Amino acid sequence: MRYCIFSRSSCPILDIYNFGYSKDPEVTRFGPGVRNSYIIHYIIFGKGYFNGQPVGAGHGFLITPGIQEHYYPDRSDPWEFLWIISNDPHMADVFQHFYSDSRSNIFAYHFSVRDFAAFLTANNNAAFEGSEMLGFFCGFSGSTAKRLPQDRAGATAMSISRPQSAISTPISIAP
Repeated sequence: MRYCIFSRSSCPILDIYNFGYSKDPEVTRFGPGVRNSYIIHYIIFGKGYFNGQPVGAGHGFLITPGIQEHYYPDRSDPWEFLWIISNDPHMADVFQHFYSDSRSNIFAYHFSVRDFAAFLTANNNAAFEGSEMLGFFCGFSGSTAKRLPQDRAGATAMSISRPQSAISTPISIAP
């Protein structure tokens, strides 16, 4: 089973349009193939493989548009994970703050995601405003949103600021 919430409107920054959660081995696999979105995956339980690298609970991986990817759950201990999807090119800047291994795009995180999985399950297929989706992302990642002056187009810009350790800590994968 797949549990998702969706955005019914866009937001001027990050434009997150989907949060999802699943432990179904058929839903939590992809590829090999190319995605056209920025996707953050957080493994809650179990383990699996991302581009040939083992990944388990307390870790996640980042997907960038246009890059060949392949991920799938372990057969004996299949993973359960959350995902966040955006098409906004500014997500590339956000990805830099995950301190993922530069070769594998795998990162470690040190906060609980179980409550958010329960929220997704309880609100399956619900639609929220784009600004609410941004708020979920900020709250979920331990971030705070801060208003900035209006840009030249008159849209209100926002920036994400958070303590470095709130999202992840640096890791490296041995060759």
